[in-house]
Amino acid sequence: MNATDHAPLIAIAMLAARADGSSGSAEQRAIDAVVAKIGSPDVSKLAEQVEAGQIKVAELAARLSDDEARQTAYDGALAICNADGAANAAELAFLEELRGALGGDRDPLRPLRARD
Repeated sequence: MNATDHAPLIAIAMLAARADGSSGSAEQRAIDAVVAKIGSPDVSKLAEQVEAGQIKVAELAARLSDDEARQTAYDGALAICNADGAANAAELAFLEELRGALGGDRDPLRPLRARD
């Protein structure tokens, strides 16, 4: 993962927060955690593009540099979609779209299944 991944990661987090049509305070705190983890570039332009529907998940996923960045994107989106309770149908659909765009092999339960 490198600095070129920051903007796509933050934009994916923003899209995840809006997946169900609204973005609550719990989801905003989860976005803030993603921004804090990876750095804080100017996100105002990204926010405008997300709000206007100008950014697509597949385009963002294609910009990620490596598997670490792709896993970080999925993990962040998963946390954001569950920040205000269990993910609803729209959020699950977003996660599935993201999973496909990232390469389809993201399984958040894999570490738990490996213990069985």
